Amino acid sequence: MASKALGEVLRQAREDAGLSLRDLARITGMPIGQLSGIETGARRDPGFSTMMRIVDGLGVSLDDIAAVVKGSLTTPHIAAQTKKRRKLIAAAKADLARLDKTLELLGMP
Repeated sequence: MASKALGEVLRQAREDAGLSLRDLARITGMPIGQLSGIETGARRDPGFSTMMRIVDGLGVSLDDIAAVVKGSLTTPHIAAQTKKRRKLIAAAKADLARLDKTLELLGMP
């Protein structure tokens, strides 16, 4: 199997999880620009703690991401893993939407 760029693998895992960059930024607490830069390859070699925040937010293992990058695992395995967490992600998105509405009603940004 051919190897893939880290950013390409992370973007595919994010899309497989049904998340936008904005969703992942909210989940990880990271800036959208930083996540986008990693996905596009503009920011190369993210640190370990950055990668752990991203994979935790995606609900995948760092080992699986590394295996896909090296070409020893295919992206569908990641897709199958993320399906197990889609309900949790959907619930988190709903919670965030409710929190946004509550903050808006309270006049808070």
